[in-house]
Amino acid sequence: MEKEPPNAIEQRLAKLTSLWMQFRERPDARICRWLLKDDEVKLVQGFIDLAQRPDHEIADLFFPLESTFSKPENYSVDLINELDERLKNEKEKTDFSIVWQPGVTPPGKSVSKHFLDNFSSFASALSTEELAVAFFNPPTWTPGLESWLIDAVSTGIPDRIRFIVLDLEAYPMFTRLADLYPEVVKTIRPELDMMSAMIQLASAGDPADPGVKFRKAFLVLSQAAAKKDLQRFEQLANEPLGIARQQGWKHLEIAVFALKGSTLLSINKFEDAISTYENGRLIAQSAADQGDPIGQTLSMQMLLCKGSVGIAMKDYKLASEQYALAGDKADEVGDQFQIMESRRMQGYCLEQLKNKQAAWAAYNLSLNAGEQLDISIRQNSTLPYVGRALLDMADTLLKKEEYFSLENRLNNLLGQGWLAKHSQTASAI
Repeated sequence: MEKEPPNAIEQRLAKLTSLWMQFRERPDARICRWLLKDDEVKLVQGFIDLAQRPDHEIADLFFPLESTFSKPENYSVDLINELDERLKNEKEKTDFSIVWQPGVTPPGKSVSKHFLDNFSSFASALSTEELAVAFFNPPTWTPGLESWLIDAVSTGIPDRIRFIVLDLEAYPMFTRLADLYPEVVKTIRPELDMMSAMIQLASAGDPADPGVKFRKAFLVLSQAAAKKDLQRFEQLANEPLGIARQQGWKHLEIAVFALKGSTLLSINKFEDAISTYENGRLIAQSAADQGDPIGQTLSMQMLLCKGSVGIAMKDYKLASEQYALAGDKADEVGDQFQIMESRRMQGYCLEQLKNKQAAWAAYNLSLNAGEQLDISIRQNSTLPYVGRALLDMADTLLKKEEYFSLENRLNNLLGQGWLAKHSQTASAI
């Protein structure tokens, strides 16, 4: 029996593997710069994750390094500490047996030499001839990282190590690096055509099945939305809308309105966006009135979308009203996370309107809802911004007792030191 051909994602992962193998065979190449479209980033990150598996055909060892770039003189130390910690964790979980200890590099003019020396010594400790590959993947990009990499190239990247950086076609960060060292820095545009891949996946199954037909039509519609081609969007929207209405799939009918609303918002057609989201809300409310439990949730989502249009318009009165209604809906369905978000944004809008007492009340409702969430959700949510906004308001409104009570409450909710991590945040938006 013939083996089924790989699906669209597997085909593209195979292409990325081939491109990497071509890169690693270039004798002078040291930095692989993937120059990507927005929708290609996740797949390339997924490829790097897969390449770390022991059974992957690429034998090279990939090490994603996520240290935030702060000061050039500290970055090498941060990277080595991160690598050392990762290797210790690997040894605890597996029979990882590489013998390596970070060394000290004498201070000098090169800000990257400490990392280069240590990563090179690590590569030398590998049992075979595979490469050690550092994937620089900090949470935020700064121009300083490009300068650090330029320093690394000028210092000399050793034979056994390679670097990977991801760059975006729309906002390239490493153009100067690539232009200065074209033989060392190889720019790869994988041209993955992710939209075609998604359409191929969506088309799997019986082509006459309404679900398959809707998925395919909606993805084609999404492509028009991504290109902000409103005329083509209008032409294409009738097909998925017709299927959704014929099947009674109100949630999918609303999905089309939501996509249209976001498209209109992206081209600053604010009034049309509000009208479109309101149409979606009416459909959702109709579903709720007919007993569909998802109707209230979808109605809340449309109100949140209308609020975002108000923010874009700087019509904070409109936005605060929509967020207040969304908060009411979230109360009805008992969604504490969305109560927190709706009241947070309501509070922000009221602040912009100089209605501080009402903003104070809204932020407190947001905090009360956030208090109901699991601690892991709280610490990774927008609740710290709410806390900061409340402390600032308690200070300006001279609510001294409330300030100290809030401070203790927030420390219990978010952990000691939470405020320092958010000290640069100007508002709760």
